[in-house]
Amino acid sequence: MITMNRQIVMGILSIFAVTALVGGATFALFSSQASNNENTFGAGTMQLRINGDEGSTSSSVFSIANAKPTDVFTQVIALSNTGSIAATDVLLTSINVTPSNTPPPNLGDILTLDVYDDFNGNGIIDGGDFLRGSAHLTNPAWLNISLGFGLAGGGGSHQIIARITFDDTDDNSYQGIGVNFNLNFQANQ
Repeated sequence: MITMNRQIVMGILSIFAVTALVGGATFALFSSQASNNENTFGAGTMQLRINGDEGSTSSSVFSIANAKPTDVFTQVIALSNTGSIAATDVLLTSINVTPSNTPPPNLGDILTLDVYDDFNGNGIIDGGDFLRGSAHLTNPAWLNISLGFGLAGGGGSHQIIARITFDDTDDNSYQGIGVNFNLNFQANQ
C-alpha cells in the first residue's frame, strides 16, 4: 500500500513538473522599455546694471567741482536686471567714502545723501516718490537699505533719485577738499 501511495504521489508530482515545464515554455508576458534622454538643467542669471553698465564698470553719477555750502545736486540712477531671474529686492548695501585729504576733516561728514524710490518714474522728487534713506555719506546707517522694489528678469528696470546737499557750514576747514564715494547696490532673488 505504501508503494502504491508512493507511486501515486510520484505520478502526481511528475504531472505537475511536466505541466510546469510545458506551461513555462509557452507562457510569455509582453514588455517594453523607453529612455528619456538628454535632460538638461541650467542655472539662471541675475545681472544688476547701473545706468546700463554692468556692476562696477558703471560711470559715476556725481562729478561735482567748486561746490559750496547749501548747494544741492540731484541725479537719477537707473537700476536694471538683464539676467533671466527676477530680483525680489534691491538694496543699497553700503557707501564707501574716501576723503581726498588727510588728516580730517572729511567732506563726507557734511554731505547729506537722500535716496528716493522714483515710484512714478518721472525722474523728479515729488509726491509720488518714497524716501528710502537720508544721512551723511559717512554715516554707518547706509548698510543694507531696501530700496523698496524688485527687478524683473530680462531687462526689468527701476529708477532711484539720489540728492546730495552740501550742509550749511561756516567751517573754513572744508574749503578746497574733496571726497570720492561708491554707492554699492545688490539685487536679491
